[in-house]
Amino acid sequence: MGRLSGFIGGVVLSSSVIYLATSQLARQTQRNSHTLRESCAILEATVDASKRTQALVPYVEIPRPLEDVKDRWNSELRNAYKWAMHLDVVRVRERTEDIAGNIYRKITEKS
Repeated sequence: MGRLSGFIGGVVLSSSVIYLATSQLARQTQRNSHTLRESCAILEATVDASKRTQALVPYVEIPRPLEDVKDRWNSELRNAYKWAMHLDVVRVRERTEDIAGNIYRKITEKS
């Protein structure tokens, strides 16, 4: 009988701990939910009040020379990358070999 009562006591103890943990979690979740709803209501009231009092001001971009330089640099990098990616390496190698062959022939003919 000792093993059975020990087993049942362990099950009861585990069940009660699980019940207490889940009930605490439910209470904490409800508290957090209530706090978030209150904060949301306060923020919405604040935003609505500020929308009523302030008129929208159009955004005017101020020209900045440094930003222009950065944009130009980035576009040059993009163009160089595109050029490198579309470069036909085989054709460049063949043209280089032809030029080198022509130079070699001119040198050997003069000798």
